[in-house]
Amino acid sequence: PGLLMAADATFVLQSTSGTREVTATDFFVSMYTTAIEEGEILTQIKVPVPAAGTKSTYQKFMQPASRFAIVGVAVQLTHFDGKCTNVRVAINGVSAVPYRATAVEQAMEGQACDANSV
Repeated sequence: PGLLMAADATFVLQSTSGTREVTATDFFVSMYTTAIEEGEILTQIKVPVPAAGTKSTYQKFMQPASRFAIVGVAVQLTHFDGKCTNVRVAINGVSAVPYRATAVEQAMEGQACDANSV
């Protein structure tokens, strides 16, 4: 879930009454629950093509027995002119719902983008 949130993915849901799109941020409602309503089926996951210079990573710290993530952190950012732009950070495993770490995103936006600062 975190990587899809960081990548700004959109979920396409279809039913007999039509089609709707839900952002990844709104798609994950609670633990094991999504925004899919009765009579809907997931037909697509749209992931935008990132801008040139964009990098993504997902780091997962696992519970050894189950291999489930104790915490997972997804980061996507664009390195432009030595600065971090379009910063997206999503965290899962520490709450019932994965979430965007907007305070971290804001703190990193426009800052130096190198191994020491990131």
